Amino acid sequence: MIYDQKVILDFERNIRIFRGLAESSIKAYSKSVDKFLIWAEKEGCKTPFSRDDVERYLESCFYAGNSAATRLSKQTALSNFFRYLMLTGLMSEDPTRDIPRPRQTKKFIQYFAQAEVLKIFAAIDVRQEIGLRDAIIVMFAVFAGMRVSEITGLTFQSIIDEGKSLTLQVKGKGEKIRRVELWKAPSDYLRRWISIRLSQHPQPSDPLIVSYRRGSVVRGARMGISMLDRICKKYAAIAGIQRTKISMHMFRATHANDLRHVAGYDTPAIAGRLGHADISTTDRYIAHRGRIHRQYPSLAAYWKDFNLLWKETPHAPSATDSNKPHGGTWNDDEI
Repeated sequence: MIYDQKVILDFERNIRIFRGLAESSIKAYSKSVDKFLIWAEKEGCKTPFSRDDVERYLESCFYAGNSAATRLSKQTALSNFFRYLMLTGLMSEDPTRDIPRPRQTKKFIQYFAQAEVLKIFAAIDVRQEIGLRDAIIVMFAVFAGMRVSEITGLTFQSIIDEGKSLTLQVKGKGEKIRRVELWKAPSDYLRRWISIRLSQHPQPSDPLIVSYRRGSVVRGARMGISMLDRICKKYAAIAGIQRTKISMHMFRATHANDLRHVAGYDTPAIAGRLGHADISTTDRYIAHRGRIHRQYPSLAAYWKDFNLLWKETPHAPSATDSNKPHGGTWNDDEI
């Protein structure tokens, strides 16, 4: 290969440490670079690569049926790779610098309507330990706009008790910390979950959200990101919600759209709450730009129906309850 594997691994290490990219993004970038280098070797391209080399490669991707979004992703990966090579002295300039980016049709991220979210919450049995955990996961996503990686990354050190409400210290992309406050109702449920977790004697740095698998509670086992999507799909199905594609990320988009109905939240404020460095990213989350006919003084007021949702629930789990959900019966596929 034109560049040996050590160069690729060093590139991955560089964007992991200095760019703070998620592992999935790092692997996607690395895969795109590998594909280009394989193509370049077959075409007899020599280093340093030229703009013409990159344009011919992107043209071959077009004729191979790659969408504009895919070609843009590959171009971005190559741009990052060439900038890394410039830092190491292996290249003097970035050949992608002046190449026009493929034009894309703007796609908005799908989100749930408020009534759908309430149906999903209603499908969760918060009287059971696993049910309470699942409800907390959905609250983090739809009331705090957290990414799935941010939810699984929460520890006991992430929680700040403000009295009536709790505030989350969320570690986002690039290790940036933002504070997100929950109002009283979700804070009360979160306190119940914290009480249960404290009864399991965790360390302060242990995960707040844990997995239940293979016949027993796996104490301190952090949940995987795919597990959260399974939870989302599970309760959406129980609630009878029909969508082509359902994921936890839709709750984050729901939160962005909800904030437009709350006084004091313009687009920059929404971007700050979601942890977006670029406001153009936030624009993709807000599908409708029409006039807001009614604004609410707070999220608590906007979600007043949630505040009453489980008021009739006769019992919610506590630290003294059995840790076995569903009446003490375990299933092998518990998440």
